[in-house]
Amino acid sequence: MMARRGSCFYLAGLILAFGLLASGCATPSENLPAEVLGRWATTEPRYADRFFEIQTEILRFGTGGDGLEVYSITRVTTEPHPRGRLFRVTYLVDGADMQFAFHYDASNSTIRLHNQSSFEWLKAGRP
Repeated sequence: MMARRGSCFYLAGLILAFGLLASGCATPSENLPAEVLGRWATTEPRYADRFFEIQTEILRFGTGGDGLEVYSITRVTTEPHPRGRLFRVTYLVDGADMQFAFHYDASNSTIRLHNQSSFEWLKAGRP
């Protein structure tokens, strides 16, 4: 009887642990609407050869010329903001969490970077 009770607790513990793991494995893009997915560029002359590209689980930065950096998205959070919805995309660089924060304005379909909001980024196409 005791062995049977122990196995039930063991099984219940496994099911609980699996459920917790599964809930923590939600896709990072669940807060990224289709409107923000794609490649974004700006008319700002300083960034004429730069872009960023948001995919469901990948963040790409065009660093000029043929330069390209690709990172895995680990988490996305959003919150309302006067400049449009604020997105905070966390991604990994050499094992460290980095954050790419931007405001998406649905009224004119533009993005402004949180730390550089003086100019807009426009959708340049889908990946």
